[in-house]
Amino acid sequence: MSDPSLPLTLEERGEWGDPSSDPEDAAAIAGYDPYANLGRAPHPLPPLLIHASEGDVRVPCTQSLRYVQRARRLAAAPQGGDGGRGPGEGKPCGGGG
Repeated sequence: MSDPSLPLTLEERGEWGDPSSDPEDAAAIAGYDPYANLGRAPHPLPPLLIHASEGDVRVPCTQSLRYVQRARRLAAAPQGGDGGRGPGEGKPCGGGG
């Protein structure tokens, strides 16, 4: 939403606010980010079902792979671990192996 050249960005700003010029809007929008907020809850994650599609043009399935990888890292990390904040290492969907 910070790139006005992308489709729908200006329309979305009317609904969500402008994160590029208003720090309050940026903080509110960041609060919705499921990847950034992994590990911030005071309790462990419940069992998750993650569904991704190679054909989704809005969200590449590599984003889902990064989310799953981080959730697994958080589940396996001891208290005080890295918090699952390492770099994403997901393979492209359909890449085999």
